[in-house]
Amino acid sequence: MEPPGLESLSTSTDNTAITASPPATAKRATAPMHTQTQSTLAPTSEYVRYLLLGLPARYMMRSPIEGFFGNDVSAKFRQFRDKLLSPVLNRHTTAEGRSRATERTGGVVYDFALGLGSLWLTHSYTSLVMKDIKTLFGETVGMELGKPAEEVTNSDINRSQNVIVKRTLDNYKRKCWERYGADALFFTRPLLYLMKAPMVPPVGDMMIGVKAAQALSDTWKRKTTLFEDLVTFVNNKINPRNGLGQPIGQGEIFDLYQHYADTFYPDKMFQNVLTHDSADSERWNKSQPIFQRLTELINQTYAYKHSATSADAAPYAGGADFALPKLIHLLGNNYIDPDQPERTLTAIEIANTRGVSALKQMDALLAQGRTLAQVRTQFNVTLPLKSAAKNDVAENNGVIAKGSTMQLDAAPISRIDASSIAHERPQQEAQLGA
Repeated sequence: MEPPGLESLSTSTDNTAITASPPATAKRATAPMHTQTQSTLAPTSEYVRYLLLGLPARYMMRSPIEGFFGNDVSAKFRQFRDKLLSPVLNRHTTAEGRSRATERTGGVVYDFALGLGSLWLTHSYTSLVMKDIKTLFGETVGMELGKPAEEVTNSDINRSQNVIVKRTLDNYKRKCWERYGADALFFTRPLLYLMKAPMVPPVGDMMIGVKAAQALSDTWKRKTTLFEDLVTFVNNKINPRNGLGQPIGQGEIFDLYQHYADTFYPDKMFQNVLTHDSADSERWNKSQPIFQRLTELINQTYAYKHSATSADAAPYAGGADFALPKLIHLLGNNYIDPDQPERTLTAIEIANTRGVSALKQMDALLAQGRTLAQVRTQFNVTLPLKSAAKNDVAENNGVIAKGSTMQLDAAPISRIDASSIAHERPQQEAQLGA
C-alpha cells in the first residue's frame, strides 16, 4: 500500500518538479518549544545533586520528631502527648511498656516522613524530566505524526518510532521504577506498625543508605545519554537565556552523530583519532559535506548566529528552516548515513525546504526505482557546493574557568610596527628649546 499523497507521484513518469507549496508557517513564538528546557544539568547528575542535598535536610524533621516523642520533656507536655497517643498507649499497663510504645511510634512517624520526602523528590524530578522530554521531542514527534507540537501528548511520544525518543523513554521508565520502588520501602515500618506486627524493624536510615547506593550506581563511571547531550546542547547553544549568540560548530554536530552511532549503530562510528591513522580518512572526506551542511543550515535557522538579512523574515526565502527537531528526526530515523553522502544530503535538503513529511515520499520514490537525481528534480532541490570557507567557530561547549590560561590564549593579539610610530615635539616645548 502506498503512503498517502503518493498516488500522483507513482503514476507520473516525467521529471516535472513538485509544485506543492511549502508547509504553512504560522507566526512563530519567540522561544520555540525545544529551547525551553527545565533542568540545568544532565538529568541523572542533577537528580543526584538534589538527593545529596536533601539527605542532610532530613534533620529539619528529625529533631522535632525526636523532641516530641522523646523522654526529655516536661510532665505537662508528657500528659498532653500521652493523651494524643492514648489509642496506642492504653494497650500497655506498665510505664516501661508505654515508654517503649511512645519511642516506637516516633520511629514510625520518622520513617513515614522520610518516605514522603523521598517520594516527593522522586515525583517532582521525574515530572521535571518528563517535561524536558516533551519539550525537546514534542516538535519532532509532531512532525512525525503530522500534529502541531502544542497538541502532542505523552501518549503520542510513546507511539513515536524515532529510536532516540524510544531509548529516552525506556531509560526514563526504568529510572522511575527503580526510584519509586526504593521510595516504597520507606513505608515498610509504618505498614507493619498498622498491621500490629510483633516486629517493626527500623528501615528508614537503612533506606537512606539504599538511596545513596542507588545514586552511586547511577553515576559510577557512567556515560551521558544522547538525551542528556541534547539537553546540554540546547542549554549551551540555543537557550534564549545563554548561548544563543554563539555559533554552532561543525564538531558539535559531529559529536551528536558520534554519540548516536555509538548508541545504535557502533559499526558506523568514526574510529580513528589521529590524522595519520587513515582507516576512516577516505570515508570522512566523502561524508564531511554532510556535517558542514547541517551546521550551515542550523546556524542560518537560529537568530544571532549569522549576519542578519531580509531573508530571515521568511524562512523559505532564505533557504534555511532547519531547527534542532529536524536534526533529531533525521538522526532518529536513520537518514544521516556517512556511507551514503548523496542520499543523506538529498534528505537534508528535502527536510529543509519541504519538511520531514516529504521524506516518506522520497523513500517511496526510491523504492519505485527512481534515482536520487530524479528525486531531487521532483522536489526541486539541488545539492549545495562544498564550501571552501574555513570554519572558525569556537567549538568549546564548556564555560572557561575563571583565571584559566585559555582566556589569555584566546585573547586577540595586536602587534605594532615600531618604525611606523612618528613623534613630533609639542609646539610649546619646541619654542622653549629655541
